[in-house]
Amino acid sequence: MTSQVPTRAQIPDSDKWDLSHLFANVDKWKEDFRWIEQTYPRIKQWKGKLGASAKNLAECLEFEKTLDLKIERLYHFASLQLAEDSANTE
Repeated sequence: MTSQVPTRAQIPDSDKWDLSHLFANVDKWKEDFRWIEQTYPRIKQWKGKLGASAKNLAECLEFEKTLDLKIERLYHFASLQLAEDSANTE
């Protein structure tokens, strides 16, 4: 008796992870990735200024928190997709 592992396409959607709570699709993931690429350099505006005021520190921490949350979502979506189907090179 031989058994074969089904391909990802042969597995019903009901048995696959639903990652739509992270991103609706890869295009939405790419949008956030581009946003990070474009926005991340703004962190330089606080260089040498964090101790100048509580407002500067709070703004920088809020900015960093926003970046961190988006980066985490990007990472988790990509890593879960890879774990789900390592044959998917997208």
